[in-house]
Amino acid sequence: METIIIEKNKYNPENFDLMEWALRARSKDSPYNNIQKVCVTPKRVITTDAHRLHTFKMTEYPTGLYSLVSQTKKSIVLQKSEETNYSEIKKVFPKKYDKKLSIQHTSRDVGESYTKIVRALPECLGLNQNYLDDCLTEGSWKVGILNNGGPIRLRNCNKMAIIMPMKA
Repeated sequence: METIIIEKNKYNPENFDLMEWALRARSKDSPYNNIQKVCVTPKRVITTDAHRLHTFKMTEYPTGLYSLVSQTKKSIVLQKSEETNYSEIKKVFPKKYDKKLSIQHTSRDVGESYTKIVRALPECLGLNQNYLDDCLTEGSWKVGILNNGGPIRLRNCNKMAIIMPMKA
C-alpha cells in the first residue's frame, strides 16, 4: 500500500498546513465510506462530509483515494485505499453566483466574516458557523452566494471551500 507522510517542518510548512485545513471537512463518521477518504487528483486534493467541501491545488502526491492513518501536530499519514469511487464533486460548483463578496479574515474569530456572509444570504437561509470557522484562515477570501439556496463558495489563493447553507 502506498503511503503519504506529510511532516510539518521549517522547509515546507505549507503542504502540512494545507492538508490539515482540508482534513477539517473530511467526514469522520459517515456510513458512506468513500467520503471518509482524501481524494487526490492530478491537480487537487479534495475532502468532503457532504455538507461542505475543502479543496486545494497540489500536484506532488500520487492520485487515488487515501485513508487517514494518523494526524498529529507534526505529521499526517495517509494510506492509499483500494477503493476508487469518490463523490462527483463537479456537480456542486455552480458556474455563476448571484452575489459576490470579499472578506478580509484576520483571526480565528469568524464573527465578523460570518455576519457579513449571513446578511448576504436570502432571509430563509442560515450558515453553520463551525463550518465557516473550519474553513477560514487568515487572508482575503472571495465569497460567492446563490439566491436559490445553493452552495456558498469561498476562495483564497489556492484554497477553495463549498459550504451548503441551512434553512433558517
